[in-house]
Amino acid sequence: MLTSFWKNKIFIVLFVIAVCFLPFSISLPAQTAVRCVVIGMGIDKDETRDKPYELSAQVMVPHYNLGFKENAQVISALGENVSQAFEKLSSHIGKIMGLSHCSTVVIGKGLEQENFVKHLDWFYRSKRLDSNPVIIFTNSTAKKVLETSLKVDSNLSLSINSILQFNADFASTQSSQLVSLLEKYYNGSQAEIIPIIDVVEQKYLGLDAGSQSGDSGSGGGGGSEGGDSNSDSGNSGGGSEDSGQENATVLSNEGNAVVVKNGKIALKLNSEQIKGLNNLSGESEKGVITVKNINNQNLTNATVALTKRGLFYFYNLDFSKTGKPVISYNLIYTMRVEEIVQEDPSQSMLEGYNDYISDDIKNAVKDYIKGYCSQAVDIMKQNNVDPIGIYEKFDSLKHEKWQKYIKSLPNKDDYIKDVQFFVNVIVRGLE
Repeated sequence: MLTSFWKNKIFIVLFVIAVCFLPFSISLPAQTAVRCVVIGMGIDKDETRDKPYELSAQVMVPHYNLGFKENAQVISALGENVSQAFEKLSSHIGKIMGLSHCSTVVIGKGLEQENFVKHLDWFYRSKRLDSNPVIIFTNSTAKKVLETSLKVDSNLSLSINSILQFNADFASTQSSQLVSLLEKYYNGSQAEIIPIIDVVEQKYLGLDAGSQSGDSGSGGGGGSEGGDSNSDSGNSGGGSEDSGQENATVLSNEGNAVVVKNGKIALKLNSEQIKGLNNLSGESEKGVITVKNINNQNLTNATVALTKRGLFYFYNLDFSKTGKPVISYNLIYTMRVEEIVQEDPSQSMLEGYNDYISDDIKNAVKDYIKGYCSQAVDIMKQNNVDPIGIYEKFDSLKHEKWQKYIKSLPNKDDYIKDVQFFVNVIVRGLE
């Protein structure tokens, strides 16, 4: 048998390879000793420092006890740019920083007045990212948001990314990803909506992090030449010991957002202002609409809350006789009545076969949606921003006429101001 084995050249080659490389493989250190996994990053800026940019990272830290579990910490470092800060992060922790699982990049308030998108170029160009992380803005510091998000859930089952995924379906903020933001930045013709996540001191505005710190921690990352100790690392997001107190550190998601154009923040929008943009972009498939003062054969001065159960969305592009672009939207919503509040209830309100979506309720919902759409158009024209891709729509489907229109403008960046919007809303109940 051994004789036949040695006569087989394939087995001989495999045997030689095993002999040569097995000792080397055995001597290699464990991957956890040379690498760490980054699950979120943040960029802050402080002009008072010699090296103004602070890069923070949520890193997974393995712990060995009777079993094995993973925990997370936030580390940070300073640099003259993102590349330099990242290099210092690696030297501080003494490991290779793996970004394959990075799902979120947080932009801190310190970058609000400058072109911050140029700093995101490093994430894409360095080829360290295998995923397409979500970009968010905060009115706090990015580092504090990362630390607070860990204290909300020490097991990391609840992440910033999951909050934003919920927003995309139910709330009033779109989800912006790195590649999409960079494409629009280099294209130069569109704006992008970036959601806002804040750390605030009012517990009813978000998730209380004060009493859920668990095992998660934060590590001092060092600063310029190792001289900055980041003394606030262990305290950010701490909150009150009594979770019942009204003031506590919370991670707040209220559906607010910023609009980014040419790499800079052009304006901030609250959740109400975002609703119209979501209708025009076809993103508003779910959510709640409340209409008041409904009077019909079943209801008297009632307040009715309806949920969006579906949206059939399409639009038509054309040009007027004067050459102005015209976009006509058709929004067909499927609604369901979820709550009826009125002073004089009647037995008929319990009838299960009646969906209560009468003509007056449909008209009230239509006026509600059209009002938000009109507000959205005013916001785009007054601020000269295009966060819903009007340029892309016309350029791809009506290219020749669109380019002729663009060339006729004194300033091609003002194209949105002469676009005519028409919105038709159809409301129907569940069939």
